[in-house]
Amino acid sequence: IDLHDNGLNGTIPTEIGLLSNITWLILSANEISGTIPTEVGLLSNLQRLFLDDNKINGNLPSELGKLSNIEYLRLNDNLITKAIPTEVGMLSTLIQLNLRGNNITGHLPSEIGMLSFIAEINLSNNHLDGVIPSELWSLSQLTHLDLSANNLRGTISNEVGSLAVLKTFNLSSNELAGTVPAGFANIPYIKILELSNNFLKGSIPPQIGALYQLKMLDLTKNALTGFIPAALGAL
Repeated sequence: IDLHDNGLNGTIPTEIGLLSNITWLILSANEISGTIPTEVGLLSNLQRLFLDDNKINGNLPSELGKLSNIEYLRLNDNLITKAIPTEVGMLSTLIQLNLRGNNITGHLPSEIGMLSFIAEINLSNNHLDGVIPSELWSLSQLTHLDLSANNLRGTISNEVGSLAVLKTFNLSSNELAGTVPAGFANIPYIKILELSNNFLKGSIPPQIGALYQLKMLDLTKNALTGFIPAALGAL
């Protein structure tokens, strides 16, 4: 079912749960309001769920964790509130998770580290707080990570270097402290590295100069000190 980019309004009917054979449900760019019905969890064959760019509110139902074949989950640019349910870790086939531009609060659940096939995570422009769970650094297929414009605290672990195929990394506009980890040098394909508007201190690690594919490095508005590494001239 693809009904995107229309003027549909009202709520998603609970009868949606009767469509047990559908693989795509695309309702993007409408005026749909109300909450995500728990009956969505009955769509066991669903591979793509796009409800982005609507006026959907309420919380993310834990029943989303029953979508055993889901690959692309886009709920961005809505009015969704409360925390990300831990059941998100049950989405073992998930490739893309986009919850950008909502009013989601709470911690980033450690269960997100169970998404072994995930390639893209965008949780930017929400109200997430707490520290980044260490389990996140085990997502070996991750190519794009955007957690910008939240209230995340703590440090960036040197284990970030485990994300070996990462291309985009954006943690700008948070409350992160500590240093810029030298572990970034272990991410050879990274093209965009944005850490601006945090509380990072210390020096810029010269190892960043080894990132030959880097196109954007943004460390503005931190508390960095020391010299600009000559190795950056190799970029």
